Amino acid sequence: MTLAAKKKPRRKTKEEFLASFLSPSPAKTTTESTAERIVVAIGIPPSVLLPNQSNNHHWAQCGRARKAQRQEVGMLVFVEISRVGFARFPWPGAIVEPHCFYKNRRRPDEDAICFSLKGARDGMQDAGLVENDRTISTAIPVFNIDKANPRIELWITKKG
Repeated sequence: MTLAAKKKPRRKTKEEFLASFLSPSPAKTTTESTAERIVVAIGIPPSVLLPNQSNNHHWAQCGRARKAQRQEVGMLVFVEISRVGFARFPWPGAIVEPHCFYKNRRRPDEDAICFSLKGARDGMQDAGLVENDRTISTAIPVFNIDKANPRIELWITKKG
């Protein structure tokens, strides 16, 4: 196969990218966001972000995956903050409770999930949810099975 025969996938426009965040499907989240709790749904983190597997990948690949997660969560949290109202933020701290929905019973351990969400914590700070991501605590993940829509729902609750 020649180089001319390979086609790059079409890149989303800025409007398409933002529209995918601004109009989430109703099946994505199970609860509504309030002034005391924000719920966002993200995809299952790639194996690059899991601590037991990150040694098998190049550092640049890990960095790109963490940056993508940071931007995704930052955008989703920013949209939820704008729905609730900017006047109530930043919070003094937050507790993140990951609700993990997998296709089957195979899943990583709890510590691996908490570690793989570091980019998500940075995204929450970027969105203006908290002043510093050191004030974000991660609760023990809850594991469920959803064959049709595997995801991680981050239930972010205000501390204090």
